[in-house]
Amino acid sequence: MKKITLLLISLVFACSFLAAQTVNVTFQVNMSEVTDMHAGGSVWLLFGDWDEYFTMDDADADGIYTYAVDTTASDTIDFSFSYQTGPDENYDYVQETVPDGCANADGQRELVIPAADTILPAFYYETCSEKMMTDVTFSVDLRGVADLYLDGGVWIYTSIDW
Repeated sequence: MKKITLLLISLVFACSFLAAQTVNVTFQVNMSEVTDMHAGGSVWLLFGDWDEYFTMDDADADGIYTYAVDTTASDTIDFSFSYQTGPDENYDYVQETVPDGCANADGQRELVIPAADTILPAFYYETCSEKMMTDVTFSVDLRGVADLYLDGGVWIYTSIDW
């Protein structure tokens, strides 16, 4: 009898370790650079192509919208974001075009759910970056420089990561 009880207890513990682990993942998007969002409009987290969607929250009004989801560790989720551009949230919205640098073959962001609760970085809408990148044009007037090599180059050094 002791052996059977020990075997049953062992099976219960083994099954609990094999059961899927639920974790909490907080998704974030930085909307501070979006200029055409409807005043008081919604921002949505989309799983797949609107298979599931959730209204995100910006509780501290800093332009970073968040939504937390309980999901299964090691699952893969395709996701993107959308926002409201006019008074009717059913028709007045824009769905994110995920840049090639962070899009999977389906044009979505992809996340393999980690084994622990996670807060994802707040990427700027339609970028792969947490930092806003802007185009900068540098120009140098070299008309007064007489000793330039004919096929030489000019380099600009900055503190920006190469």
